[in-house]
Amino acid sequence: MRLQPCHKMLADLYVKFGDGRTLKTHLMGPNDWSLLSESLWAHTNWVNKIVRLEMMSTAARIGGDRKWQAEIAAEMARIMLNMEGSK
Repeated sequence: MRLQPCHKMLADLYVKFGDGRTLKTHLMGPNDWSLLSESLWAHTNWVNKIVRLEMMSTAARIGGDRKWQAEIAAEMARIMLNMEGSK
């Protein structure tokens, strides 16, 4: 799986402000908060795409539609591998 840009930004922010399982938010400036917000938004959208496709895959499996399952699996692979052409 290739990382999404939002994952790199979140990791960079954690390296800069992280302390164990806590985040030293009192040291963050306005730009840091903007980066955190943008990264969390992008991550949420990415996760929601995967969750939606997983639910669709379950529906396809229950319905016995192997063609639809294959289409969903291909789309999930494009998203997870961060490949061009994903929707």
